[in-house]
Amino acid sequence: MRRAILILARQWLPLQRRARLFRAVVPRRYWFSAVLMLGRAHGILARLAGCREYAHRELSCIDGWLGELTNSGPFAVDYKMVGAEHLRKTSDDRAGILCCMVHLPLTAMSMRGCVDLGAAPEYIIAAPHNINQDGRWLPAGAGEGFKAIAPGPFTLLQARKVLQKGGRLASMLDEDVGTPLRPALMRLAGSMGARVVLCWAEMDAERNLVITYRTPVHPIPDTEEKVSANMAAVEEERQRALDSLRGPVLRSRSLAWRRENARS
Repeated sequence: MRRAILILARQWLPLQRRARLFRAVVPRRYWFSAVLMLGRAHGILARLAGCREYAHRELSCIDGWLGELTNSGPFAVDYKMVGAEHLRKTSDDRAGILCCMVHLPLTAMSMRGCVDLGAAPEYIIAAPHNINQDGRWLPAGAGEGFKAIAPGPFTLLQARKVLQKGGRLASMLDEDVGTPLRPALMRLAGSMGARVVLCWAEMDAERNLVITYRTPVHPIPDTEEKVSANMAAVEEERQRALDSLRGPVLRSRSLAWRRENARS
């Protein structure tokens, strides 16, 4: 019964309509904190409705609201950042930097961190429905987006050109949540001597958004063995994150990453 009520409410009051009401009532400077509260409320309702993955629902709700509000212009977001130094270009870099993500709630927030650091990718590979009329993909709350490349037969060729010129390129390594990881871009980066940076975003135990950047065990995966090792590490971290979404959002699943990063 409760599940049916939630479905009817979404049909009667879709996100776009709710967002118009939200923008009319909530000052822009409070948008991010208000969205976090909405996500929390959504998670509680999902739990009461019997949904076992209510934590996933909570974070997906936040993602949806942030995406919708971003269409109305820039706004501030609050987060903690770990590993910003991994995004900086150095004299040792022989080519560009490949920023790798996987489909998880809040993951796209890691690109907002890139913007605030002044290390935004020149291009991002994104699904066509996430690319606006100007051919750009907008990070949450950002005023300007990245030039976007839609997946297609020439995607790897375009990616090669960006990395060859020393640029930053961002992309998901999977097609959707839980689908097999695709190593093609990792292989491409290794063949060109481009450095790989892994990007994650999640809630910690205090319900703060934490964005993490890190180079994998093989920063330049120039052999098939190195590619496989990097992909295995990404898969392990992805599974940990997915496991955490099957219960309450009480802890960050990347604490080990951040502790190790702090020691280094």
